[in-house]
Amino acid sequence: MSQSKGGNESTHLPAWDDLYEQTGAACPYNNSHFLNRLEDVYRCINRSAVIKGSNGPLGVPAFEVRTPLSGHKVTTAPFGFYPTILGDQDHRRALDYLTDLAAGLGRRAYVEYKVIGALPEACLARHNINVTTPTLAHVLPLEDRYKVLKRGFAKRHRESLQTIDKRVRKDGVEIVATRVETDVRAWFRLLVRLYRDKHLMVTQPWPLFRRLCMDEDMSPLAELMIARKQGHVVAGVVVLKGRHEWVYAWSAQDPVAEKDGLVKYILDQSLQKAISFGAKRFSFGLTPPSHKGLRDFKMKWGCHEEPVYHLYWNARPKNVDLQMSARRLRMAYRFVPLWLAERLPSFIVPRLA
Repeated sequence: MSQSKGGNESTHLPAWDDLYEQTGAACPYNNSHFLNRLEDVYRCINRSAVIKGSNGPLGVPAFEVRTPLSGHKVTTAPFGFYPTILGDQDHRRALDYLTDLAAGLGRRAYVEYKVIGALPEACLARHNINVTTPTLAHVLPLEDRYKVLKRGFAKRHRESLQTIDKRVRKDGVEIVATRVETDVRAWFRLLVRLYRDKHLMVTQPWPLFRRLCMDEDMSPLAELMIARKQGHVVAGVVVLKGRHEWVYAWSAQDPVAEKDGLVKYILDQSLQKAISFGAKRFSFGLTPPSHKGLRDFKMKWGCHEEPVYHLYWNARPKNVDLQMSARRLRMAYRFVPLWLAERLPSFIVPRLA
């Protein structure tokens, strides 16, 4: 069994890395570099391990998290991240491993097991599992050629992309991948403003983006593509890259440039790049069921929706829709100064994991 140490020490997991490389359908969230960054940023303990499944090696992502809000739990990933099990798709033994971990932490410790797609119903009775379905995943199967993929876009969406392409060329907008700190910080400020003014919530903390978008050892996994206009960063998209699947993780643009559709344009460029790298799936991330506008945007690309299940052992949480939850209280967040909104996530988010 390969297992990382706690604290801020990043530990290489040779057995995990071997299984990740062997698993053609692995999600980039399963990359050990990404898992170790979560351990650092969220101040949790990475208990991910390769164990024996019923039909071969089984990689189980696992984090021990202790916060005032969520209590003491073992989860497949903190906050809104969704690594899958690797290798043998044996949910029963994966849950055995997680429940054994939690049981060893005390009677109040519980398990949170995140599953995208089919619900492993055979495991529910065995483990006395409670299930919630708080969100939806949007996935786009990729074609070998972009022209073929584009035929599946909504007609108006295709026409919009053509219009944006002409505008980008006419206005001399520069679309580049960057790992330069000034660019990353400029984009992060756009992201913070978007989450404060529109989503009414804190974003992920700056240390996560600094590690993903600036650390050189993360360059094969994470990429920030920005749009620069007249020397200013006006939009950007972060994608996570795997051999089989790419993930659209975060995006933001200057409200003044929103009509230019630059996030949409960068996403389209990322799709083309993913195809050229041989990826087979492009994940558009998670969406609260009530967020009709965001769901419609993702469906225009030809995505299909998959339910995301949260399986709980030794806990009975309620379904929470992040779009609607405590909305009146969250409205006050709009009045937080931008400089403070940039710093708050580093203190708040690890306590929400």
